[in-house]
Amino acid sequence: MDDLYMKLISTPKMLLTVEEASKFFGLPTNLFEKLILLTRKGLCDFPCMRINNNYKINRVMFVRWLVKKHSRDLVEKLLKNNY
Repeated sequence: MDDLYMKLISTPKMLLTVEEASKFFGLPTNLFEKLILLTRKGLCDFPCMRINNNYKINRVMFVRWLVKKHSRDLVEKLLKNNY
């Protein structure tokens, strides 16, 4: 798993839009939008931040959040095709 974090950190773009995160992780955009909405309401701890009127997702923090919430197998499966 440490190797995965090194690859994530070495990629230049750290903050992703919903569309970029969807392409990067291979997940639907509505999933990220729902997680952001739940976080805004205080019902979730999804790692996103508001910059102006847009929400950005931190790649490294998102992977750590997935590890905390789910199994390592899921994280590796989601990210396998991106490296």
